[in-house]
Amino acid sequence: MLVKERIKKLESELVYLHRLRDIYQYKEEIESLERVFYGRKAMEQPDIYQEFINEFIEEDPYSAVKLEESYIKFTEWYVSNEYDKKPPPRRDYRTMMGKRLKREYKNGWSGWKLILPEDPIEQTVNKHKVVIKPILHG
Repeated sequence: MLVKERIKKLESELVYLHRLRDIYQYKEEIESLERVFYGRKAMEQPDIYQEFINEFIEEDPYSAVKLEESYIKFTEWYVSNEYDKKPPPRRDYRTMMGKRLKREYKNGWSGWKLILPEDPIEQTVNKHKVVIKPILHG
């Protein structure tokens, strides 16, 4: 009788283990599908930080982008492009920009320059350097 009880208990434990295995495999499949789904979703969304960098920041080994000044410009730009009602918080901005610009220092990033409207814009046209100075109204 003792052996039969023990076998019955082992069978129920085995069934329980099989169910756990099935649940675990199902969970892994769901997580895999979620990674694919959210990965595609993330790829569909524009990279607002990279867009901002492309438009307002250029590499300059002798300059630095200050966090506060660039965040102010970023929020103005963000609202004017109507990405969302409210721009991301400053700490998120700092983290995301730090991942892209690297070379972080105390209050910003070295080796980069923030392009402001009053700054002249240099372009190369037919191998000639052209400087465009904006006209300020006011």
